[in-house]
Amino acid sequence: MLNERGQAFSVFKLLIAAIVAVFILTILLQILTQIAPPSQGDPTEEASSKIKTLINNLGTPERTGLVTFKNGTSLRSRTIAEKTGSLGEHQLCVLISDTVSGSNPNYEEVAQGSWIRYNGNSDQQQKLYVLCDNANRVEETVLEARLDTVFSGYNSFCGGGTAIFDPSNTERICLVSIIPAS
Repeated sequence: MLNERGQAFSVFKLLIAAIVAVFILTILLQILTQIAPPSQGDPTEEASSKIKTLINNLGTPERTGLVTFKNGTSLRSRTIAEKTGSLGEHQLCVLISDTVSGSNPNYEEVAQGSWIRYNGNSDQQQKLYVLCDNANRVEETVLEARLDTVFSGYNSFCGGGTAIFDPSNTERICLVSIIPAS
């Protein structure tokens, strides 16, 4: 009799342990679903990091990883230029690709070529396309790489009204454009 009773008690303990484990797992899963997934990179940080890489690799456009635009996020040439430590504000231009501007009206060009702000209610994940080159070679690179829809309007919006793309200007400049995540 003692043996049977002892065996039944250990099965009962095992059953209680299993119920408690399921209960704890349920609570943990509920907590984990409440925690927001980690957001992707900050647009300004990603842009300045990519520029630091490309500033000495002229004429080679590259995409960043995913960046997250939250309501009120700004992409400003002045801020990015300051973070790079190697460009002036007039040497950097921020743009919205035709694909993004046509599909998402929540991006506002506060100042053409120098300031873009996201005003959407939900976070938006995009990528950035960055091109650094000598000012007098940008057009050639954009056309060769077939990136005219990515850097649409750069020759009108960049440089703050100066003749930055003058054929005699060999100054280094960088273009940063918001592109779709895919």
